[in-house]
Amino acid sequence: WERARRLPENVNMEGFIFTQPSVGVDARTGKEVLFFASNRPGGMGGMDIWYSFVGVEGDFSDPQNLRTVNSAGDELSPFFETHAQILYFSSDDFQNLGGYDVFMSVKKDKEWSDPENLGYPINTSTNDFYYSIKNNTALITSNRKGSYTKKGETCCNDIYYYEISDTIKTVFTT
Repeated sequence: WERARRLPENVNMEGFIFTQPSVGVDARTGKEVLFFASNRPGGMGGMDIWYSFVGVEGDFSDPQNLRTVNSAGDELSPFFETHAQILYFSSDDFQNLGGYDVFMSVKKDKEWSDPENLGYPINTSTNDFYYSIKNNTALITSNRKGSYTKKGETCCNDIYYYEISDTIKTVFTT
C-alpha cells in the first residue's frame, strides 16, 4: 500500500461531499472510469452518481453527472460491473419498495438504460445499498428485519449475501 492521495480539485470540490468510489472499465473506450456519489453543483438533487475517466497519467476528466440514473432524491453506493457493463446503485426515489432500493442500469455504447429495480429479495421495505458482485456472490448492506443488533428490529446495517444462480446471472448480465 502506498500513502493515500487526494484526487484533484476538478473531482473534489471544497464544501461538498464526495464518497463511495467505484472503478471499472468502459468497454467502448477501454478507459478506467471512476464512479462516485456527490452533492456537487450541477446535479439532479440530493446525492447523485457522477463519473470521471481516469487518464494514463493518473489525471481525471471533469466529472459528469450520470443523468439517466439520477433523480430528485438521493442516489448512492455505485458499483460498476465491468464485464457486463452494468452500474448498480441505490436510490430512495424512482419506483421502490421503501427506503433505499438497489437499481441497475446497463451501458451500451454511449447510452445507459433506464434504472431497473432489482426487486425482492434483493430489495425490502428498509434500506438496501452497497450492492456488489464477485464471482457468483452478490453482497448487500441492509437494515432489513433480522439484524444481529439488539437496538431494534431494523436499527442497524448488516451485510447479506446471495449466491447468484445461472438463471439470475443471465438476467443481470445480458
